[in-house]
Amino acid sequence: MIELISNKTVGIAVWQWFIADACNVDVLKWNVQKLILDEKLYSEYYPVIEKFYKDKISKMDAWFYWYTLADAQIKANLFEKATKSIQKGTTLAKQFSPDSVDYFNQLSAKLEKKEKI
Repeated sequence: MIELISNKTVGIAVWQWFIADACNVDVLKWNVQKLILDEKLYSEYYPVIEKFYKDKISKMDAWFYWYTLADAQIKANLFEKATKSIQKGTTLAKQFSPDSVDYFNQLSAKLEKKEKI
């Protein structure tokens, strides 16, 4: 799904399918040559993503919702929230989909790298 975002800056939110009805979301803007990730616009759009996943989690507490929510939180620079989401998702993945724990290990590494910047 692609959604046009129009505030002070025009951008697009790209919801890319991950698993089931969970998506990784990128918020992009045009920089005259190509589409690039826009962290400021992402942070402004983040409440839409959070509401989507909170609604999903309230109906089914699945690891893949926690994974995509944590990914969004990292992109929005919400590191404390991301840490908690990674912990919750890892716990669920260990119980129901042990092969998926690696996704959370990768997110943890991404979070650690971004926190150092």
